Amino acid sequence: MDSPLNLRSKLLSANKFAEKLVDVFIPGRDGAAGETVKVLVRQPNMAQRNAIGASGGSGAASRAQVVAVISCVLDPSSKQPIFKDEDADALMAMPAGSFPDVLAVAVMETIQEGQEMGKAPSQTQT
Repeated sequence: MDSPLNLRSKLLSANKFAEKLVDVFIPGRDGAAGETVKVLVRQPNMAQRNAIGASGGSGAASRAQVVAVISCVLDPSSKQPIFKDEDADALMAMPAGSFPDVLAVAVMETIQEGQEMGKAPSQTQT
């Protein structure tokens, strides 16, 4: 049986995050063709999830979605955040149903995938 120190070490090193590549369509302007870009959506860590939840109080679901996008949407090659906190108002001004909504859904999916990764094989659905 593992000692508490060994269990602690194993649990604290279990930091594999769920990630997914998401295609985002950017419509063209004035009749121009749009383009599709790929972004990386990474499962939030516990602090990010807390910030997402705290921002959604009083029915502010859109604000929570924007915090999720800012926190968890990364450039696929550098794995650096694409958006910054100062982009929140611009993201809030986007049309409902456009890419911020698509990406926020992807963030929530990574949370679900991460929860499945954390379960013992006998606890996962087949």
